[in-house]
Amino acid sequence: MVMLRNRQRGVVLITTLMLVIFMSSLFVLMSKDTLVNQKRIFYRTIENQSIDTILGLESTYLYYIKNNSDMSFNQTFFNNLSNSRINKYLIDMFPDASIDISLKDNTNCLNINSVVSISRNDEEIEYIKNDTNVSYIYNYLNLNNIDPIIISEFLDQVLDWIDTDDEPRSYGIEDYFYTGPLSINKQYTGKRLFFNKNELLTLPALSQFDINKLNHICVHPYSTKQLININSLVLDDYILVQSLYPDFSADEAKLFIKEIPLSRVRNKSELSRIFNDYSLDNIDLFIYKAGFFQIKTKVRYRDLDFSVTSFINDLNSNSKISHRHYNNDWNEIICCTFC
Repeated sequence: MVMLRNRQRGVVLITTLMLVIFMSSLFVLMSKDTLVNQKRIFYRTIENQSIDTILGLESTYLYYIKNNSDMSFNQTFFNNLSNSRINKYLIDMFPDASIDISLKDNTNCLNINSVVSISRNDEEIEYIKNDTNVSYIYNYLNLNNIDPIIISEFLDQVLDWIDTDDEPRSYGIEDYFYTGPLSINKQYTGKRLFFNKNELLTLPALSQFDINKLNHICVHPYSTKQLININSLVLDDYILVQSLYPDFSADEAKLFIKEIPLSRVRNKSELSRIFNDYSLDNIDLFIYKAGFFQIKTKVRYRDLDFSVTSFINDLNSNSKISHRHYNNDWNEIICCTFC
């Protein structure tokens, strides 16, 4: 009897210990899950507050752009708009938070959508290759020491992505490639203009060279125009000038930029007079104020980074947000919002 009771006590003790261990483990897991949920809720609150702050900042920029129709691009002026009031509003709520804001003229780049012109026939849209604008991008990539065959592949794949037919160009590819067994993405060609730069990552040719060589390539949604704001060119844009004028050496392109007066070039006749010694056969490329702006706002809070890139279209002096990218990077998934 004594041995039986001892065995029963032993079983009860072991069962009790196992139950204690189980309950302790369960408590730890529940506590961890609760902490994770609390952190997630807290970070979501910061993210939502960051979006509200960024949208308010957008409105401030738009107000100044709309009410300064003759305003040239001035980085210092716009930096002053992102004043301590914006930071203070966020930091009052989250003391460890900081906000970085940059605004740039997004006109001075080669618009990938400019490789086509739009022809409207009744209700149908046809995209026709624009050889002149294609040559600018070809020149730019060539100046970046990319193999000519790869450049041709890239440009033909861009054109096939946009055009509405299913006939591949010499180095192009159509739906059969993107939907075939070798394709990872399993998607159709856009048959439309590019909406953002990340879409270029779907083109196989892009895997054959460093994507950082596309720094002066941009995407202007809904626009096939190729325009350059002469008043905001800086020396680092010399390769852009060479792309437009392939006969220029690097030094000549830099000299061209240095001769742009600080007082601004205001119109076509003034441009012709100032650069009378140059053969500027495509002078209509130049505009005299920013047509597109890009605002990049990054909020940092401890180990959290949240960013929004907003694009402003001001081509017709009717400033509006054309689209936004959230947490946008070449290697990140992005979410786009139409405005």
